[in-house]
Amino acid sequence: STDFGYSWTAIATVPPGVSRYQWTIPKIASYACQVRVNTNKLMDETRGVFTIIKDDARFPIVVLGSSTAAGTGVSKPDSSWVNRWRAWLNADTRYELINLAKPGYTTYHILPTGTPIPPQLSVTIDTSRNITHALSFRPKIVLVNMPSNDASYSIPVADQLHNFQQVMNTATNGGANAWITTTQPRKFNDTLKVQLQETVRDSIVCIYSYKAIDFWKGLANSDG
Repeated sequence: STDFGYSWTAIATVPPGVSRYQWTIPKIASYACQVRVNTNKLMDETRGVFTIIKDDARFPIVVLGSSTAAGTGVSKPDSSWVNRWRAWLNADTRYELINLAKPGYTTYHILPTGTPIPPQLSVTIDTSRNITHALSFRPKIVLVNMPSNDASYSIPVADQLHNFQQVMNTATNGGANAWITTTQPRKFNDTLKVQLQETVRDSIVCIYSYKAIDFWKGLANSDG
């Protein structure tokens, strides 16, 4: 079946006692495939579904972010989380990971092209590293990782969340599966900035649920 078991196409009829059957996979791309075997008395089928993908399928993934995603501060470039992810994906040549992250960037830098920026902010949208440019790669996945620079500039919670919403909605409307990381711990001397980080963290988890990736738990001390 290629439609979650709603319809079935016969593969073969084989004599009793055959313990192994070599099957030529059909040239039908589907994310909803199942196989079943049945006799006059017994029937068994795959648990869940599997995917059949054409050989020319391509899965671009784009990361939007700042210094953490760019790999700033790691002892070796291949130790950054994006490069570790890329190395893991390289086992399957269909995947292509495009990293548009740049150190120092805030949520304003990655907004959709043409989005108005508050006049009091000296920030310009980077049209070579924002969500609009990310969608030019026709990605299957967009992952947003803006962990602490907004708090560093004391950008209010509501403004950060509004920016995230614009980026995530643009990604989803552009056909991508959008994911977002929480804030991450950073040593601020200003306790208000730490509180800002924690509030945005909780808000991201609440708003985006399973689409939120935890960059806090296991990294932060009790003081944030």
